[in-house]
Amino acid sequence: ENLFLNVAQARVKGVDFESSYRMPVTLFGGNESMSLRLFASWLDENSQSNVGSPLRDSAGTTNLPEWTATGILGYENGAFRTSLTGRWIDERVQNSEPVALASQLDDDHVASVFYMNWRGEYEFGRARGGSQKVFMNIANLLDRDPPKQPNWSDFFGASSFIPGLHDVLGRRYTLGVEFSF
Repeated sequence: ENLFLNVAQARVKGVDFESSYRMPVTLFGGNESMSLRLFASWLDENSQSNVGSPLRDSAGTTNLPEWTATGILGYENGAFRTSLTGRWIDERVQNSEPVALASQLDDDHVASVFYMNWRGEYEFGRARGGSQKVFMNIANLLDRDPPKQPNWSDFFGASSFIPGLHDVLGRRYTLGVEFSF
């Protein structure tokens, strides 16, 4: 007699894309270059099923958007570097439950959102293998709020957003100095 029998099925299907391009430019003079890097993910299926239960595909629901994309536009001129990073999360539905349960919500839609970050830095030179630089970051440059949706997690408890997926802190600034030896 076999007491351990796996009768469930889980499947994840999708595609990740990445592309980058760098080129020299002449905007302000000096050793300049611009770069563009793009990442995108498409989640086609994230399903689970048990014997006697219908297939439940969670792709495109609360925590699992079908599409996400990140783009980084960079500029360098000698010791100066700056970049803009944009992150887009696709719209989705609250859950993938049968229609009777989903219809109990007034609005099952979760809006898409776009976040942008900026970073600038200046390196003061390299001495004996080390370097010193000053930098500034502005996270959530456009001060976008996360889309509202009911959520529960063991760590955060009840909330109206998904803290692991969205920026929940708003715009914030960091100024710092880095030393390497």
